[in-house]
Amino acid sequence: MHAQRVHGQDVHREAKGAHTGCVSAEMLLDAGAVLTIVGHSERRDAQRESDEEVKAKAETALSSGLAVILCIGESFSQREAGRAVETVVRQLDLSMPGSIDSEAELAIAKLPLPCDDEMLRDVACRAARRVFREEVGFRPLTHCVVLRADE
Repeated sequence: MHAQRVHGQDVHREAKGAHTGCVSAEMLLDAGAVLTIVGHSERRDAQRESDEEVKAKAETALSSGLAVILCIGESFSQREAGRAVETVVRQLDLSMPGSIDSEAELAIAKLPLPCDDEMLRDVACRAARRVFREEVGFRPLTHCVVLRADE
């Protein structure tokens, strides 16, 4: 029998409190969650969630002790218009949490469309540069693994 794990598909930007229709970090932690997703393409698109909102949610989740998967990704129309890299880099730059606890766990997921090797390298390199900046406050990574969903 496998142990069941609880994770959040989203988190409110406020760590606790009554936010009808939303889940706070405190509620996720009380339910036993250790991780949450922020910035999923469906929330960015259908809910018009801004990069600034995604950043606030990521910072709240991380400072509350949740690990975070920060989603970035272009729409089909942005890709067709040749703005894919520009879009994901902007999302990364504006959605990346600022200074937080050095024990925080953050993963970056490129969604929703698979990306070619050039885009993957570009996004991964920009992400690494951003994360390693001293003002961000993350502990240095000992290694980095980039996973592709289409392989």
